[in-house]
Amino acid sequence: MPPQERYRQLRRRVEEREADGRHEQRADTAGSRRARDRQAREAVLLRSEGRCENPWCFLPALPYQTAAGGSLMEVDHIDDHARGGRDHPSAMIALCPNCHANKTRGAGRAALREHLRPVARELDAAWDSDAARAKGGLPPRSKTVLEQCATLLASLDDADRKWALASLTDRFE
Repeated sequence: MPPQERYRQLRRRVEEREADGRHEQRADTAGSRRARDRQAREAVLLRSEGRCENPWCFLPALPYQTAAGGSLMEVDHIDDHARGGRDHPSAMIALCPNCHANKTRGAGRAALREHLRPVARELDAAWDSDAARAKGGLPPRSKTVLEQCATLLASLDDADRKWALASLTDRFE
């Protein structure tokens, strides 16, 4: 099954559980917490293609993989799941360990959360779009994300800009 079709299938299952009221299930632990939807997590990992989805990430092209080839990406609920954040791919994002730590514990976490919320929605919409599915390929990154990357590149000094552009060229060739 093509990755985008699998994404849509996982997303539909998440929405079915929401409609049935099963998204508020509790898991037995030492305490009690909301059960997380593993299919929503799988969909986000699939969508990320192993790369950090934070457009402000300084090292998105690193091979975030375990020695066994598994993903080191951390799937994060943009709004805390424990406090009612939606367990749906449109409200979740794949982050590298550094970006996840910044989003969870960093001084600028509130600003980062506000920045990531529309990114997750746009990535979800792109992967769920009929036009992208009809092409049979993966959807392009959104115009907003590209504009943010251009702004970041423009803010770098010449040496860092050359390094970043070389890294991006290697990544997408």
